Amino acid sequence: MTPIPTIASTRHRAMLPGVTAVCIAAFLTASMAADAERGGPESIWEAMSDTDYEKAFSAARSLAAGGDAATAAIEKRLKPPRADAAHVARCVADLGSTKYATRQAMAEELSLIGEPARAALEKAAAGADSAEARSAAKGLLESLGPFDRATASRRQAAWAVRVLETIDTARSRQVLGALSQPKPPTWLAGQAQAALDRLAEADRLLGAPVGTTLEFRLLPDPSKHVHTGALLSPENLQIYARGLTEKGTDPSGTPSNGMYYRWFDAGCELPPTPYASTREGRSYVLLPNAYEACPPEGLSETDPWEIAEVDAVADEAGLPAIRFELGARVTHYLTQLTRDNQGRYMAVLAGGDVLSVMRVEGKMEGAGTITGLMSRRQARAVVAAVRAGVPPHWSFGEAIDKQDIERVKRMLDQFPTLFHGPSPKDPIH
Repeated sequence: MTPIPTIASTRHRAMLPGVTAVCIAAFLTASMAADAERGGPESIWEAMSDTDYEKAFSAARSLAAGGDAATAAIEKRLKPPRADAAHVARCVADLGSTKYATRQAMAEELSLIGEPARAALEKAAAGADSAEARSAAKGLLESLGPFDRATASRRQAAWAVRVLETIDTARSRQVLGALSQPKPPTWLAGQAQAALDRLAEADRLLGAPVGTTLEFRLLPDPSKHVHTGALLSPENLQIYARGLTEKGTDPSGTPSNGMYYRWFDAGCELPPTPYASTREGRSYVLLPNAYEACPPEGLSETDPWEIAEVDAVADEAGLPAIRFELGARVTHYLTQLTRDNQGRYMAVLAGGDVLSVMRVEGKMEGAGTITGLMSRRQARAVVAAVRAGVPPHWSFGEAIDKQDIERVKRMLDQFPTLFHGPSPKDPIH
């Protein structure tokens, strides 16, 4: 998952008991981290090709902590591939080279080109002269699909783009811009452009925050019904996938058996899951539309889903993170959701975008720190959007009743609209 988003308790230094962040390398031992650092950029780059999601994520975070030194290392290694027909044809032809190094280099190039090479690869898979070329073409076609089937070079490139986005300096953005240039657009160009788009969206949100909240949704489990008739069969999954291709995230693209699921934009790399797809260079994950989610449906005005406190902070690695605390009245919803779904993956969202995905291994309380691979302005944009949402009047009233002056000050600082006083339905008395 992505930065193995860890949700760490704000009441303890360690992560919440048993919560493994699959988007923010959690539970990485100190010795493993030290080994990666001793190995230097070479070791870290190699680790980003690992099929073990948590190891690759940890390596990416280690690289991101290096700032523009990491940018220079990525710029040296990652070059934008050409995707014109003549170049693609030469690359495909060289899959049958007698030299291993040439075959390997062409396979890596084609994996970064992606869809523009599909037709040529299909032709080679069906009728290349050598069995080796046919086999290589078939393998590359499979690698163009789910991330867990990607080639080593494609996995490294995906993480490298996330690292450049996290660093978010003039130089890292310049490198992303260069990677996004090839025409027709390659897979790598699409990844780089999506990163630049996310950074631009963060700027827009900082300039004019659109009110939102933090949400928690479980990834579908093929072995469980989340609601009568809502089992996500392979057939229904294909319908959802076609709906994404044809209509984007428009919920009307879902099966007719009810809108139990919908696609969400994944702002992080995802762990191996059949419920992920891509469209126009962006990654999406299929999540429950209402069930197995927090906030749950049907909350009343006297039991609102409140984010009592939220702030952009730095985690222990010095990377951007988001600290949050739910209102006391709704903490039990998140506790119950995690307690009853041990071992499953859960996404953390803001404004309909997935910030991170983690594996649930222990119940979560209502406060924590979301860590992963996000830039400082992205973290600030999420915080600004949450603060522009519904003010936490219930939590503010409880802080006043308890005469918790420090908490009152923090809440007024984070949610200035609380200065305007409660509405007639607000609980402050």
